[in-house]
Amino acid sequence: ATALIDQTGSQQTATINQTGAVNVSSARVTQGGDGHEATITQDFNANQNNAVVNQSGSGHSASVEQRGNVNGSFSATFNDATILQSGTGHVASIAQYGNGAPDNRNTALIDQGFSSNVGHITQRGGGGNSATLVQR
Repeated sequence: ATALIDQTGSQQTATINQTGAVNVSSARVTQGGDGHEATITQDFNANQNNAVVNQSGSGHSASVEQRGNVNGSFSATFNDATILQSGTGHVASIAQYGNGAPDNRNTALIDQGFSSNVGHITQRGGGGNSATLVQR
């Protein structure tokens, strides 16, 4: 399942919910302007979850939640989440839950530019987890 949302302007909301037993879930939200909100939820038994939020401007919030079995039944199983925010006054949150075994990784990246930004990453599961939070 693949979902894409592109928005420009101000005060817009983007929500992507991908649930159910699928092999690959991919979601991308791109927003430019001020005061946007983006939420991506990938839930249940996906073998490959990939989520990207890219926001430019000021005063944005972004949230990615990935839950699932990430159970190794597929050749490459993972949860990958990336939130990129340029500008000021942003809030970003990534939560990943699943097996997270060494071959079944959870990877999270939040990259925020300029000032007055808040970032939070939560990962639960076994080994193979990687989290990076960059604030400039």
